[in-house]
Amino acid sequence: MFITGVLFLLAVSVYAEKELTITDKPPYPKPWIKVPDEHPRLLMRRSDFGVLEKNMDMEEMKNAVKEYKKLLEDNFDGNFPDLGPDEANFDGRKLAVIEARAFEYSLFNDKGEGRLAISSMRNVLNTITYHGMSDVSRPIGQTIFTVSEVYDWCYPLLTNEDKNFFIEKCQELAKRMEIGWPPVHQGAVTSHAGEAQLMRDLFSFSIAVYDERPEFYDWVMGRYLYEFIQPRDFWYQSFTHHQGDG
Repeated sequence: MFITGVLFLLAVSVYAEKELTITDKPPYPKPWIKVPDEHPRLLMRRSDFGVLEKNMDMEEMKNAVKEYKKLLEDNFDGNFPDLGPDEANFDGRKLAVIEARAFEYSLFNDKGEGRLAISSMRNVLNTITYHGMSDVSRPIGQTIFTVSEVYDWCYPLLTNEDKNFFIEKCQELAKRMEIGWPPVHQGAVTSHAGEAQLMRDLFSFSIAVYDERPEFYDWVMGRYLYEFIQPRDFWYQSFTHHQGDG
């Protein structure tokens, strides 16, 4: 068991040494976990709507719903200001505004909010910058994650041009992340790849666009199942975290 865990830790960077592109066949076994044939399917499904609406009426959710409504009142149109070549204009709080609009459409069928989510997300991708940020993988990842929510939750409102635009823009951004695109770089256990890059951001992207680009899911889920699971199953038997407690 120990030897197996060590071998997995040593093997995770093998494919990073090869010149692979997203159009190549993934070097991982094909994922056995299937993507649901419906939208939404990212974080929630239509069968969850009743519970979500009921929970929003609970007293415990009062403050959260209040903050959610504040996001819907924000008039952000997705155009970030140009701050020059040395200063990033990224603002994750504004991405939450778009996220709220997409959620409002998906749960309550507010087409106005859905169309606004799509148009403002397009504007973000045309204006956002990450200049001067020491670690761009996290803000880029949040951007891709938000695009994925808009793509999946507002899917019935997307045109083919919207789909192509979001897919191409997210691929351009993913190439700038530490894990790369296709996501074969860094270690699967003790590195930034073991955070949100693969397990939230690119996962979400591959699930959202599966109808159009199923090979993305084979790359992302393929690596996750092949490299990420067994080392963690081995380590968690110690009831400690493999990157410490800090």
